[in-house]
Amino acid sequence: MKLAVFGGTFNPVHAGHLQVAENVLRAGLAARVRFVPAHQPPHKGGVGLALGADRLEMLRRAVEGRAACEVSAIEIERAGPSYTADTLAAISAENGGARLGFILGSDNFIQVGSWARFEALLDLCEFLVVERPGYPTVFPPPNVPSGLRARLRHRPIPGPTLDVASSDLRRRLREGRDVSRWLPAPVLAYIRAHQLYATPNDA
Repeated sequence: MKLAVFGGTFNPVHAGHLQVAENVLRAGLAARVRFVPAHQPPHKGGVGLALGADRLEMLRRAVEGRAACEVSAIEIERAGPSYTADTLAAISAENGGARLGFILGSDNFIQVGSWARFEALLDLCEFLVVERPGYPTVFPPPNVPSGLRARLRHRPIPGPTLDVASSDLRRRLREGRDVSRWLPAPVLAYIRAHQLYATPNDA
């Protein structure tokens, strides 16, 4: 595939996200990876979520110099909740109707049958699944209707992954602890300059 889409809140983007993208590229699963930060994730509350403009800028700084990585503001610019089917339909249309890769963790893949317009996703993408600690990949996911399972395509993302979570990094930042191991220097500089994740409401 030419393009894999990597969605999420990226609150903040960290070395684990970048490692997953690198693994996709190195394995030849896609020629490019496009990061798409969510404006308002339908399955998450807004508490502790940095502004879309801040998360977008952190991503842009994180991928600077990575020729095969890019960032899209499509969901940040869209009003209301961000649904994957809508985003992938728009990106596919921009790319001549091409089938896309969609990067997600095994913890989310197990729930994919409950996503809005799930059947449309089957025609839009192939799921590229990174295994999360404690969440072995289950195929087919249990909530995918039996009549649709033959159309569901997925591939595992090989390679090492970093066991790090944005929620843990936000807590460490709030406590004034060192996070330079997991945050690219330009991202950490932006967080400090804009005093992001400094209060309990940013948890």
